[in-house]
Amino acid sequence: MTPEPNDFLHLLSAAEPRGDAPLTLPAPADSGFTCDDEGDDGAPVGPGEGPVGVRTTADRPISSTLQGFLQVAALHDARLHPAERERIVRQLRSVHTVRDAHGYLTQVLARLDAAGLRTDIAAPSPRPDGR
Repeated sequence: MTPEPNDFLHLLSAAEPRGDAPLTLPAPADSGFTCDDEGDDGAPVGPGEGPVGVRTTADRPISSTLQGFLQVAALHDARLHPAERERIVRQLRSVHTVRDAHGYLTQVLARLDAAGLRTDIAAPSPRPDGR
């Protein structure tokens, strides 16, 4: 036998809503924190648009995680074009920044799409019953 779940209805015993509750919330406080790749208005900045000496995200070196994704993309690229292994290795070795990585990953994605291969690996597969 399962126990009855507790409820909180006893906390909602007022006959009318409070009259002194605010209808709108104040603007959030400014924490003073800004990201290196944001301008004064909080919008991302492109290359050469940020403060002098500050790298934008796209110009940063690739992380080990991104390197792993690049290697997986290179494997897919090599499976699609086995005769172009030298090009793939050369291209992968030329990737040094997040911008370079984005360019290569976009190219591989386009090649996979052109070959009719599934590229939405993050999306769940549809169930046979259509739900």
